[in-house]
Amino acid sequence: MSYTSYKITKKFGWNKKATARAGLLHDLFYYDWRETKFDEGSHAYVHPRIAYQNAKKITHISKLEKDIIIKHMWGATIAPPRYKESFVVTFVDDYVAIKEWSQLMRLKWRYRKHLRKEKISQ
Repeated sequence: MSYTSYKITKKFGWNKKATARAGLLHDLFYYDWRETKFDEGSHAYVHPRIAYQNAKKITHISKLEKDIIIKHMWGATIAPPRYKESFVVTFVDDYVAIKEWSQLMRLKWRYRKHLRKEKISQ
């Protein structure tokens, strides 16, 4: 995800370094989002803020990188990104998530198809 975002911003002459760094740090949270619940809101709202706090502990984060990290869930949250690089990471993150989900569904479908064939041959 980070590398794809980097390549896009490099092609347009935008801030590729900040995009790549924030792309690497945007999901820096240490909990199982399927099990952990927060009073402050959903995982989509909370995890970017936790990732930003964690990223600040290990390196300096620019305003651009902060916006990329905090706003990368735009669409699931209401605050839109402020910078073009933030939009790139948001859309690439969504694309990768859809691609991974599609691959998983395709594998499940193939497995079920295989099981049906086995059942018929028995």
